[in-house]
Amino acid sequence: MSLLVGGSLITAPSPPGGFGRRTGRSRKRAGGAKAAGPPAAAPELDGLVTVVLGSRGGVGATTCAVTIAGTLLRQGSRVCLVDLAPSGGHVALQLRLGTGVTWRNLPAAPDTTAVAQALVRHDSGLVVLAAPSQPVRQGPSADSFRHTLEALQIFFTQVVIDAAPLLDGATEVAIAAADQIVVMCTPEVGAVHSTIGTLQALGGLRRPQARVIVVLNQVTPEANLPASAIEKALGKPGL
Repeated sequence: MSLLVGGSLITAPSPPGGFGRRTGRSRKRAGGAKAAGPPAAAPELDGLVTVVLGSRGGVGATTCAVTIAGTLLRQGSRVCLVDLAPSGGHVALQLRLGTGVTWRNLPAAPDTTAVAQALVRHDSGLVVLAAPSQPVRQGPSADSFRHTLEALQIFFTQVVIDAAPLLDGATEVAIAAADQIVVMCTPEVGAVHSTIGTLQALGGLRRPQARVIVVLNQVTPEANLPASAIEKALGKPGL
């Protein structure tokens, strides 16, 4: 099984044994009905998922997601970077990519071929599922993104998701599948308040084994709040 992206083939591994442990978890979360007869063999969903969350704009979530994806790519991983922002994504802007194809081109239940046609390849080798350059009413539906993410986990060893700054259906699917969740925060009262709410919401959405990391990102010369006060309010250390 292969994906053709930007003229290059990305081939999924085909291990024996049918459903792997990650596949079973993902299908269970999807809640699909059982088919009659013996289950068909399916590729394992081996791709690790990192979700970068910014509870408000301007906290550096997109820059962090691009940096993580680029670092993983340099380490030898096959990486897909996904931009879920419905308000005009900036991943393509930062990477100077066109947005002729985005997740808006995906059907309601995309297969691997449809997913491949929506991907663009950066000169570095990074593969991107871009967001529309102009704001839209909402991001991908939960079902559409669940199918999309499963396809990406088959073909890529690392999937990095720049999540929407709201808990819409697609972002909840991403969080439920995440191995690591990076929460961005700036040293401002409003950002800290939003981050506290985000951490509380994650408790009921993420898998218990998912790692949650808070990144304190100072985007102005002087911080409005000291790091120690922010860590005390959040109840956990920041990076």
